[in-house]
Amino acid sequence: METLLDKAFETGGSTNKYQYIMLCLTLLIWINVEMVLISFPFLEKQPEVNFIDPITDENVTTQLNYIICEDVKNYTITKVYGHSWVSEFNIECSKFDNSLIGTLIFIGGVIGNINLISNFFKDHLLCQFWLITLEES
Repeated sequence: METLLDKAFETGGSTNKYQYIMLCLTLLIWINVEMVLISFPFLEKQPEVNFIDPITDENVTTQLNYIICEDVKNYTITKVYGHSWVSEFNIECSKFDNSLIGTLIFIGGVIGNINLISNFFKDHLLCQFWLITLEES
């Protein structure tokens, strides 16, 4: 028994040129979005610092962290990453401001996903309406 969905697929076809164009466009958009998403952790990258370890009296070069901010007051920043919001806004030792960057990125992702899902359901409901209209005619 042929269902209504099978009739819709038969009507739409599966070898149309626009489907391949849409597939390529979707793939390009996906690749671009992934490249942006991969770069988010670099926005929170801490600079590299150089200091003398108070315990061993050795010269240490490492990435700045909160322990260094609290324990070692005499450090020099040796490498600053230009793409990092932490270095841009000079918030290397602020836990609240650093966590705010991650929170903003997370909230932006949630809002984007809600928008994407709502558009999917809107189109899905329109598709169901179209199938019901097709069935009545």
